[in-house]
Amino acid sequence: MHKKIMAVLPVVLLAVRFLLYAGDMEDQQKQMEQLQAQAEQIQARAMEELKEQNPQAYAAAMQAQAASRQLSQVIQDYNAQKISYEQAKSRLRPLVGSLLESRLKSAPAQIERLKKQITRLESMQNNPRQYIDRQIDVYLGKAQPDPGDFF
Repeated sequence: MHKKIMAVLPVVLLAVRFLLYAGDMEDQQKQMEQLQAQAEQIQARAMEELKEQNPQAYAAAMQAQAASRQLSQVIQDYNAQKISYEQAKSRLRPLVGSLLESRLKSAPAQIERLKKQITRLESMQNNPRQYIDRQIDVYLGKAQPDPGDFF
C-alpha cells in the first residue's frame, strides 16, 4: 500500500500545484480586468474634461481613437487572412496618414514644451545648488513645486 501511495503522490502534488496555479491565474485575470476597468473610467473622465475645456482637442482625440480602432481591425483582418496584403495596405494608408496628421498638429506645442525642458535641464546642470535648495524648500513646504520640476 505504501508503494502505491508513493507512486501516486507526485501526480497528486502536480495536480495540487496546477490547481493552485490556476487559482492564481484566475485572481490575476480578475485583477487585470479590474485595472482595465479603472483605466477606462479614468480615460472617460479625462475625455469628458477635455470635451469641456477644449472641444477642438476633444474632436481630434475622438478622431484619433476611431482611426486607431479601424487600424486595429484592418490588422486583425490581415492576420486572420481575411484580406490580402495589398488590401490591408490600401486601407491602412489613410488611417496612418490621419494619425500622423493629428500628431503633427500637436508637434509645435510639444516642441515648445521640450525646448523649455531642455532649457531647464541646462540651467540645472549649470547651477545645481539653486535647484537643490529649491527642492528642499518644496519638500519642507516652504515653496510650491513648479510644473517643470523633475524631482
